[in-house]
Amino acid sequence: MSHSASFDLLLLVLAGVPIVLHDLRHHLITNSSLRRFASAVLAIKIIESLLGFTTLIRVFQDAAWASALFLAIYWLSGSSLGAGDVKLAPILAALAGLGSIRELMIWVCIIWAWGGACAFFSVLKWRTLHRRIAFAPALIAGTVTYLAMGISSSLPQ
Repeated sequence: MSHSASFDLLLLVLAGVPIVLHDLRHHLITNSSLRRFASAVLAIKIIESLLGFTTLIRVFQDAAWASALFLAIYWLSGSSLGAGDVKLAPILAALAGLGSIRELMIWVCIIWAWGGACAFFSVLKWRTLHRRIAFAPALIAGTVTYLAMGISSSLPQ
């Protein structure tokens, strides 16, 4: 698992940095960047399934659970969470290879912790929380953290 998780982490960093930078500048995640990222994740997951690291059913289940959860948050929050964030979450869940509701909840908690950190730094910078904050950095950083935790836990002690 370590090799596939390391490759997933590399893909996440390469695709995630431009998404984060654009979201920070424009408070927008473009559909074209999401399509490219989703295509890359799907290709990687197909290869991983052929190598026996995962199953595509599990990948789609992870994406479906994340879609349902983030769509519910979007509706309940009065759209303070952006539509791009809602579309990015299932791609990240598929990449992270959550595999269970428990892991989904751990992943979401890590993301929200990063979201709190982003909000804190926004308050420090702007002296108010009334501005919109980009959530893609929290989504990407949370997924990087989740994957890095999985990689470190699989290393020999």
